[in-house]
Amino acid sequence: MKLLLFVFITCFLHKPLASPHSFVNNKNVPNDTLLRLSKEFLLSKEKAYQQKATEKDVERVLNFCSDSVNYHHILSPEKKFSFSGKDLWKAGMIAHLGETKNAKIRILNFMQRQNVVIIEFELSREVQGKNGWEKSFVTTVSVIEFDSNGKIVKLTDYL
Repeated sequence: MKLLLFVFITCFLHKPLASPHSFVNNKNVPNDTLLRLSKEFLLSKEKAYQQKATEKDVERVLNFCSDSVNYHHILSPEKKFSFSGKDLWKAGMIAHLGETKNAKIRILNFMQRQNVVIIEFELSREVQGKNGWEKSFVTTVSVIEFDSNGKIVKLTDYL
């Protein structure tokens, strides 16, 4: 389903996968900046998923976002979570600090158009379970929308 979503979005936008010199028409942000910011955002999320991550790591993630960011975490069409604003998202992230370790994010595909970056990535990590640490692998398609200042205003993660 996730692959179909990525293929649909790729076909809908009529552009091949982006190169580092992708196309963006955003007056305040240079062409390659949004893709770079997206990759840095994912790197900061990877650090926040480590067992010894702190509230400062969570704040680094949220520094990429506008104060009024809308975050949508879509597990399935029937099961989804949404947060409006940094404060709710921060509280949610802090509540889960230390529950994962050895997190690695590997970018599989990406594309960029106007003020939107779409990234498909794999998150591998160990998650604290009832019987100790359990390995977890999740492929996610993130649709990241930026404002004219390069801040994330909307993020939708399709798991």
